Amino acid sequence: MELIFIRHTQIQIEQGVCYGQRLDPDVADNFETEATKVSRNLRKYNFEMIFSSPLQRCTKLAEFLFGNGFVLDKRLKELDFGDWEGQKWDDFSFSEHALRWFKDWVNFPTPNGESYNDLLFRVSEFIEMVGKSSLNEVAVVTHAGVIRSAISLINDIPIRKVIDEINVPYGHVARFRI
Repeated sequence: MELIFIRHTQIQIEQGVCYGQRLDPDVADNFETEATKVSRNLRKYNFEMIFSSPLQRCTKLAEFLFGNGFVLDKRLKELDFGDWEGQKWDDFSFSEHALRWFKDWVNFPTPNGESYNDLLFRVSEFIEMVGKSSLNEVAVVTHAGVIRSAISLINDIPIRKVIDEINVPYGHVARFRI
């Protein structure tokens, strides 16, 4: 099976603001240009099933690419940064909770949010579900955190290494064979 993960395009948000799954910023003004580029990278595929995160930055891209023929799956949402969402990183980065999270973000959750292990668990469940199907080509419109989780899980690479070494830019298309 070919599993194609697609990161949403750029969003409208002030630089340095923390956002994940609670804050749902709209796509940037250059959306159509970026989405058209993404579309060109998908021409060779004949997707039998399309999934999308329910956040608008993903559903707008999924709709642009595939019409309304996609399934929303909440497991594909970005990391839940909890109480930090909507705040500037600089405003809370030196709090006791943030310092602890920065040391062990894999296991330690954000305040009223998730740890990266929580995200890995959601993505693992999703991949396992899709992997049990008889589909050949599946598209997934989602977020950088979800794509990095898939890279970690499918390729058996520690998530810390993936976060440190692998860039997942807006509009990125990541192909996996499972």
